[in-house]
Amino acid sequence: MIVITGATGTLGQLVVEEALKVFPASEIGVSVRDTSKAAHLAAQGVSVREGDFKKPETLTTAFNGADQLVVISGNGQGDELVQAHNNVINAAKEAGVSRLLYTSQIGSSPASYFQPMVDHFKTEELLDQSGLNFVSLRHGFYSASGQFFFSIGIKDGALRLPKNGPINWTTHEDLAQGLVAILQDESFDQQLPVLTSARALTMEEIAQEYTQETLTRVVISDEEFYEQLNAIPNLPEEQKKCLLISSMQV
Repeated sequence: MIVITGATGTLGQLVVEEALKVFPASEIGVSVRDTSKAAHLAAQGVSVREGDFKKPETLTTAFNGADQLVVISGNGQGDELVQAHNNVINAAKEAGVSRLLYTSQIGSSPASYFQPMVDHFKTEELLDQSGLNFVSLRHGFYSASGQFFFSIGIKDGALRLPKNGPINWTTHEDLAQGLVAILQDESFDQQLPVLTSARALTMEEIAQEYTQETLTRVVISDEEFYEQLNAIPNLPEEQKKCLLISSMQV
């Protein structure tokens, strides 16, 4: 059986959809915090289990019978998230999972200024120490996240954001297809495969694809970008700092 965590999230639900194209529903299970949100999957014959990364007691049962476990990285950041991922790894070992697929990121590094990269690196360290057979999928930056930058950076025909370089943006749909292809190939032997687009694009290029307009690129300072973020109601300070660093990464 294949068990997929986070199956009602943006990426998780696409992974389930792709998996159902090639595997019988009876061979698929999902681990979700709120099982009511996965009722449509249960109706298709998918095994729906309650599993919360922050509640270790739920995870072993959620992963019961899993030969392959797809771990969609959790929400949040820092030590709390890494501990949640550690709960998942321990439960996977206890459940006897044969292969674990984890959604990481290409910038995974202990030296990154971008906290998610550090969290991915620490999770990969835990996986390496666990003795589990695992594949850590090094995803490119989600192209959907660019839409947030465009929503605050595009105005009057100009793209006003800090200086950036080209990056391999990737769609959730493509990443879901790639993940399921690896699920099908049990002989796949790359532990840290990189899943990115074929061509790197600048923020200006992807913005023009997004808007279908010719935009004037205006490079602003970090301080000006921070002011843009301050204008967004109810945006937590921690998230502002993360977005500021993210804009510099790309």
